[in-house]
Order: sequence, then C-alpha cells, then structure tokens
Amino acid sequence: GAIAAGVLAALAVRRWPQPPRALVLSIGAFGACGLLALMFAMRELWPLLHDFVMFWLVACAACLVYALAHARGPGLRPLAWLRSMGRYSYEIYLGHMFVVFAIVAAFKATGADLRSGWLWYVPAVLACWALGALVGRWYSDPCARALTQRLARNAAPDAAALQRLA
Repeated sequence: GAIAAGVLAALAVRRWPQPPRALVLSIGAFGACGLLALMFAMRELWPLLHDFVMFWLVACAACLVYALAHARGPGLRPLAWLRSMGRYSYEIYLGHMFVVFAIVAAFKATGADLRSGWLWYVPAVLACWALGALVGRWYSDPCARALTQRLARNAAPDAAALQRLA
C-alpha cells in the first residue's frame, strides 16, 4: 500500500497540471498535520481509527510527497534533503533496516522510556537518508551513468544504420 501510494503521488505530479500554490500548501499542511497527529496522538487516534491508522499514515505521507514535489522557491531550500529522499528512495528502502536495527539496539541499551521513543525517529530518519545518499552517490549513480553510456554507445550505430536505410 505505501509503495503504491508513493507511485500514485509521483504519477499525479507528472500527469496533472501544476495546481495553485494555495492548494499545494493546503495538501502539504494536511499531510504534515496528519503525520504529526499520528506521531503525537496515536493513543487517542487508535480507538477512533483502529487499523485505518495505516491508511491514514499512507494517505498523509502521499499528500506530503505530492505537495513537496510541486513546491518550488527559495523558502523550501531547507527541505532539499527531504526532496533528495525521493531521489534516493530505493537506496533508502534497501538499507533502512540496518539503521532501524542499530537504532532499536541503542534504544534498548540506553533503557529509554517508550514515551520518549518518538525522539529516536529524527536520528533514524536522518541516518537512513545519509545511508541512502551514500549508496546512491557512490554506487547507484555511477552504475547508472556507466550503464547509460554503454547503452548509448551500443544504440548509436543502430541509429546511424536506420538513417542510412531511410
């Protein structure tokens, strides 16, 4: 469900025309407020939503992704790292559990209280982003460039042959 919502949000960004800035801000605010509500009021929301909490999480995250994809301007420069999470989403997806296991082990080792568990999300998200960016920059991006160059080199003679035939 979560991956499908992200894909649908990305397709909506590409296919739908640029919405008015007020709508983009409203969609983003809805997504952010919904995620914050889940983070800080789960105890109160669970009796109301039950398993619908997961749908709420996915829908709010998709709204935030959609709004951030449409958001432009110098005021959003501090969120560039968050936008790069989309660029490196696959690398983050592949490596995030290494970070999660380390964060959970550190949480348990410190004997931290579950009520302060939400504080551990910030370093977990930042560490997942950093790991994904490192893997992307030093592995995925160079592999993609090499593959693109190789395919372009192999395709060039075919294009020239097709032009001679025409």
